[in-house]
Amino acid sequence: MSLNKVSKILISAIIFLAPCVSVADCCCRKIVDYMVVVEDKIGTIQDKVNRLIKEGWQPLGGISSSYRSSDEQAMVKYEEDSK
Repeated sequence: MSLNKVSKILISAIIFLAPCVSVADCCCRKIVDYMVVVEDKIGTIQDKVNRLIKEGWQPLGGISSSYRSSDEQAMVKYEEDSK
């Protein structure tokens, strides 16, 4: 397995686990917006995902790599808590 592939796997695990404090935190809230970020370089997608996180988006699942050498990351926004 190449170092690049290992890096993508580790980044996927970190991005997937980071946004949720508990399972209930992510699975029980209503998604109100959805987008897919697509880039051909891992560094570029990381920058975009980090910028979107600061804007209130959260990664949904891990990063995906396609046969065309692009990387995709699903991003969502959740309904605001009224509590």
